[in-house]
Amino acid sequence: MIRAVFYTLALRLWRDKGAMAMAFILPGFIFAIFATIFDSAAGGDLDLRVIMAVDAPSQATENLAQQLIRDADFAPEKANGADAVYGDVRMGRYDVGLILRGDIRDTKSSPIIIVTEPSRKIAGDVLMGQLRSFLAEKRPDLLIRESLMLSNQVTGPLSEMQQRRADLVIAQAEGGKLDVSNGSQGLLQYANARAGTEDSGLDDPSIAYYAGATIAMFLLFSAMHGAAASLEERGSGITDRLLLGPYAAMAMMTGKFLYLTAQGVLQAFVILLVAALAFQVPVAEHILPLFIVSAVVAAACASIALLVSTIAKNSIQMNNLATFLVLLFSAIGGSMIPRFMMPDWLQTLGNFTPNAWAIEAYYGLLARGSDTLAIATPLTILGLLTVIALLSASVLSHRLMRF
Repeated sequence: MIRAVFYTLALRLWRDKGAMAMAFILPGFIFAIFATIFDSAAGGDLDLRVIMAVDAPSQATENLAQQLIRDADFAPEKANGADAVYGDVRMGRYDVGLILRGDIRDTKSSPIIIVTEPSRKIAGDVLMGQLRSFLAEKRPDLLIRESLMLSNQVTGPLSEMQQRRADLVIAQAEGGKLDVSNGSQGLLQYANARAGTEDSGLDDPSIAYYAGATIAMFLLFSAMHGAAASLEERGSGITDRLLLGPYAAMAMMTGKFLYLTAQGVLQAFVILLVAALAFQVPVAEHILPLFIVSAVVAAACASIALLVSTIAKNSIQMNNLATFLVLLFSAIGGSMIPRFMMPDWLQTLGNFTPNAWAIEAYYGLLARGSDTLAIATPLTILGLLTVIALLSASVLSHRLMRF
C-alpha cells in the first residue's frame, strides 16, 4: 500500500503542470531574487536613488558636488535647489536627498544635509556610510576638519603652532599628497571574523543564508499542498476503501510521508543547483552532507504538513491553517528577515520553528564549511520534531478514520 500511495501522489503531481511549476521552478526564482537583493545589501552596494542640490554654494562646495557626481558609487543626480530635494524625497521620486550648503570647509555649520522620508530612514543611514567612505578615500581633509572642530569643543582651541601644523596637514590632504591609508587606525576598525580560518570560500555568506531560508519556506508550502490531498481522499471515499487492509492507516501515512520527503529533497536540490550555478555557492563540495540535511528538513516539513492535514476538517480549513503556519514559521524562523535583527523574545520563539534550524544547518555547511557532525544539533532537533509530528499525525489519523 505504501508504494501505491507514493505512486498516486507522484502521478497526481505529474499531471498538474501548475503544481509542478510551483514545486520545482518557482523556488529557484524566488531564491535567486532573495540572493541578488541581499548580496547587494550585505556588501553595502544598495542602488539608492539619490538627488542632490547645492545651496548658497562656494567654489569648494561646487567642486565637491562635481566630484560626487563623477566619482561616488551612489551617483547623485543634480536638482534645482534644496526645495526640489525635499519635494522629490517626500513624494518618493528618490530614496534619499543630499544638500550641500555654504562653504563645505566650514564644519561648524553642518554643510552636508541628508534628507530622508520616515518610511525610508534606513536609506539615509546607508547614504551616510557611503558618503563617509567616499570622503575618507577622496577628501580626507574634510574629515580632518571635522575631527579638529569636535576636538576643539572638548579641549579648547589649538595653539598657534598646532594650528599651523593642522593647516599644513589639511593642505596636503586637499592636494592629495597626504597618505592616510597606512596611518593610525584610530579608535575603531573592522576585523573579519573569518580571518585566519579555513572557511567555505564563499565571498558573501548571505547567499548561503537565503539558500536555507528559501528551502525551508518552500518545502513547507509544498508539503502542505501535497498533504491537502488527504482531505480530498476522505471526501471521495477512497480512504474508507483503503482502510480495509491491515495497518492501513499507518501504511497510508507512511506512503504520504515518504512521498512528501522525496519531493522536498528534489525541491531543495533545485534551489541548491541555482545557488551553485548562479552564485558560486560550494554545493558540490558538500553534496553528501547536503543530501542528509535536505532529507531531514524535508522530513520535518512533511510531518508538520501531515499533522495539519489530519487536524483540518475540510480543504478551506486546511488552506487557512497552512497559510497561517507557513507565513508565521517563515517570519519568526528567519526565512523572511535574519533573526539577529529581531528582539530577543522573538528570536526565542523562532527556535520552535523548522525554518530556524534548517537555516542553521545549511549555513553551517555552505558558509562556515562545517561537517555533518558540527551541525548535529539542528539535525537532532529537526529529527525530534519529525518524530513528534509524525506520531501525532498517525495517532490522530487512525482515530479519526476508524471512529
